[in-house]
Amino acid sequence: MSKQSPYFFGLGLFVAPFIIFVLLIIFAPGTPSQNSIKSYVRNSKEITLTIDKWIYLKGGMWAENLVKGDEAKFSHRLRYYLNFRKNRYKDFAVFYSAGYKKYFVIESYNNSMQNLLNYQKENALTCMVNKEELNNKNYGTIKHPVPILWITKGLGLSYPEYLKLYTINVTEYLRFYKGRQAFDKGACTVCAY
Repeated sequence: MSKQSPYFFGLGLFVAPFIIFVLLIIFAPGTPSQNSIKSYVRNSKEITLTIDKWIYLKGGMWAENLVKGDEAKFSHRLRYYLNFRKNRYKDFAVFYSAGYKKYFVIESYNNSMQNLLNYQKENALTCMVNKEELNNKNYGTIKHPVPILWITKGLGLSYPEYLKLYTINVTEYLRFYKGRQAFDKGACTVCAY
């Protein structure tokens, strides 16, 4: 063993955290621009959907499987962003609407909406849906449902607080899910972000 080996080992231990930090910043998903967020909100409309069938999915967070087994559930919670300061969570529930002949997924980021279990007994839902995604043939399947990012209960986005929470959901959706990964996948432990 040479005399410089401990020197390089110590230098490697000192430099490695900085390299990891730089890689995390480079590969982290960028925050969407204000124009893309406003465009998504502008292209959204309030619609009333009939709920013909709730879809009970298996899985969710790994802890749910350990505690409750692998039974199908109405709603799920998963961690979609790992961070040194704070983890972010998303709740979602899937249903089928015969009126549009499509599957829809209600997505709530960081508890921005009420508990999704409150909607389990509903027959209809008044919500905000992006018109482009609603009319896109790629959306509406069980694997790629149309996202619902705000449930309006017929009140629209008339209150500033509702618009703020809807904008938060849109921002998180555009940053982490649109064009990136499936709606039912959480953060991976190998990904840089």
